[in-house]
Amino acid sequence: MFERDITFRRYLTALLLVFVLLPLQAIATGASTGEPGDRVIAVVNGKELTLGDFNAFVSTRIGERQVNLNQQQMNALFSEYINRELVYQDAMDKGWDDAPEVVSAVENHRRNIVARYAFSQLLQTPIARDELEKAYRELKPVREYRLSHILTAEEGTAREVIGALGSGKPFGDLAREKSIDSTAAQGGEIGWISAEQLSPALREAAAGLRPGSHGKEPVRTEFGWHVLRLDETRIVPVPPLEEVQDDLRRQLSNRSITRYISELREEGKIEIRQ
Repeated sequence: MFERDITFRRYLTALLLVFVLLPLQAIATGASTGEPGDRVIAVVNGKELTLGDFNAFVSTRIGERQVNLNQQQMNALFSEYINRELVYQDAMDKGWDDAPEVVSAVENHRRNIVARYAFSQLLQTPIARDELEKAYRELKPVREYRLSHILTAEEGTAREVIGALGSGKPFGDLAREKSIDSTAAQGGEIGWISAEQLSPALREAAAGLRPGSHGKEPVRTEFGWHVLRLDETRIVPVPPLEEVQDDLRRQLSNRSITRYISELREEGKIEIRQ
């Protein structure tokens, strides 16, 4: 019984993999072939299979990758497509489509498809020019730091490093000797990084340093204890609108989705039961 259950679950997993990755574009239009999607390309046990369905199958198998398939690969996919239909029909004849696992998985996948379609409809709404320009005006110049650090596992080691720096030992030498970070080989140099990319603790520490100076106190993060040195700082101006408009459109689209979800949660009646 246990082995039969394992075999069924493997079959179910293989069957669902065919469907779970199906892109919405393939669902809506099929792959672009220049031929009618409803053209029958095979008949399996009396069931007509169409070009559009096969194109959707191919899109599922290759995912989002841009792949130019040769004839041999297409033949292999077509053979797999026929095999899937045979397995599907056999499973239906055996009543496996009524198995609780199948019913639950199919319903869950149907919900995923419908929800993704809802998102796609929302994202098709064009971003108005005035909204784009308003978002651009809200952009601010970015402060960047060129930093170096020495990362240690223990606070005591970090304090020893600070003491050695105070005695005149070169920062780079100490980084190569003491740091457990991958930057140790290059003397602890992190390079240029924006303030927003730093953790709050490191951001505050960097803001309190003068170029060429190191921190007098170690800074703790989830990775360990940092001894920080500020090598240089600069302000990066906002790029022209033409250079950032695509990113802004994506950000505004994401905001619309977030707002859409928030509105649904506010208007919906949600009851959580533990």
